[in-house]
Amino acid sequence: MEQAVVSWFNLLKASNYSGLSVKSLRRAIDDPMNPLPARLVKRRWLIRQADLDAWIDGHPDRSGDLVDLGKIVDDVVGVHLNKSRQRAPAKASRCPKATTRYL
Repeated sequence: MEQAVVSWFNLLKASNYSGLSVKSLRRAIDDPMNPLPARLVKRRWLIRQADLDAWIDGHPDRSGDLVDLGKIVDDVVGVHLNKSRQRAPAKASRCPKATTRYL
């Protein structure tokens, strides 16, 4: 009978695997609301791959919340251009031209 292989990551390997920084993983381990399951063995944090996957899967999928920045810029620039085209012609300046020269 074969035994299942359990993969353990130190923080650096967990960082490379997940794409999160080591600092973020340390904060996640200490998070009181949703802690990342980890074991402290001889001053080294070890994280089981399955626990890391489950912890990541427990976070909401926010990919639908992505913002189309290009569309926002186009909308703002378009509105700005339309407003500038609709402006009345500039009035003549109230300030007379300066005729006095200062030495």
